[in-house]
Amino acid sequence: MYIKAISTGKGFVTHEDREAFDISGIGHNLWEVQDNAAGQAWVTRVGGEVLTKEEAEDLINMMSRQNWIAKTRSGTVYWPEPALITL
Repeated sequence: MYIKAISTGKGFVTHEDREAFDISGIGHNLWEVQDNAAGQAWVTRVGGEVLTKEEAEDLINMMSRQNWIAKTRSGTVYWPEPALITL
C-alpha cells in the first residue's frame, strides 16, 4: 500500500518495523508499505494517509515537477522536464 507520511527522524521506521513488514521510501514523504497487520499499525502510529496507486503516482509526479519548476526559475537547473513516474 502507498502511504503519505512525514518522517520524524530516528524511530520513524524501527528495526522491529523492518522485521515485521516491508517498507520502502519512494520520496517526497511517500512510502510503499506491506499491507499486513504490522504495516497497518505503523501507518496508524506515524499518522500516515493511505493513498491509491494513482494518487501516489500523481503526488510523486506533481512534487517532482514542482521541484523542477522552482529550480528552473531560480536558474540552478538546466535539464528537460522530468518524465512521469509509474509505480
